Amino acid sequence: MHKFASKYFAISLALLSLPAVSYSQNSYQVELTANLSKDKTNTNEVEATFLTANVFLYEVETGSHPYAGAAFLEQASSLNVGYSDYDFTSTAFDFSGDEIIFGINYIAPNSLLIFQGGYFTNDGEFKNGLSGNSESDGTYIGIGKYISKTTAIIATYSQLDREINLVPLIISTMKITKIGFGYKIVEKLKNGSSFNFSASLRSSDVDIDTTSETNYIIAFSGDYYHNQSISAGASIKINSGDNKGDEGKTFGLNSNIFLAPNFAVFVEFNQFNADNISGDDSDKVVLGGLARF
Repeated sequence: MHKFASKYFAISLALLSLPAVSYSQNSYQVELTANLSKDKTNTNEVEATFLTANVFLYEVETGSHPYAGAAFLEQASSLNVGYSDYDFTSTAFDFSGDEIIFGINYIAPNSLLIFQGGYFTNDGEFKNGLSGNSESDGTYIGIGKYISKTTAIIATYSQLDREINLVPLIISTMKITKIGFGYKIVEKLKNGSSFNFSASLRSSDVDIDTTSETNYIIAFSGDYYHNQSISAGASIKINSGDNKGDEGKTFGLNSNIFLAPNFAVFVEFNQFNADNISGDDSDKVVLGGLARF
């Protein structure tokens, strides 16, 4: 249960990181995104649906920016809402749940300071081997700054509190605290191409009843934009610490293609290679699309 809780009770904070990589036309103010994902190991599988909506406080102008970097380069503030629905299946038990996220990403016009905040809630039900439910909520805070027109840094803090009630009369409490620091740059190259590079370091403290474990995660990612419409990227994430089941390296590849100025599709593949026999190797595939107006 400890391994399941730390791996699959993750917080979906894609909306609440450095000002979002976004997809745009000449100007836009609303962006809708949907994706499907499947994460599979030798013993279990997670299927999820994720829907998001970003409403920007002012119209975002693309100009000559790569489509996937317009909001970041324009220092665009936004309000965000997200919903996810997921199903975990294994040989021991199944779990189904959903999550709602509300967030704000505000960039002060003069100082270019970044202020972020978020609230998320998650509910789920155990079945087929276990009987019970899980309820949780949490908060997110981020404070950062644009140190140039194309570069930003941010410090983040999030906390999730969860209660697990299993029949008969087994109550478990869990607290996940994450503290991190991130860096992001988007730069134009010659001949209309561009690139972005991101780096982050964070700690993840998981307290379940009387057990406490801390892991540290370092991540690097980059994308090459061949032009405004087509990009491809790669990533690596290294996890180490007390929870040996989570220790390992995750390698990722992704691609985004705009089929029209207001519509794009994307695909992402991630492979987790566990460092210990207590962990499970996994493959994750994400397929999605987005529209804006």
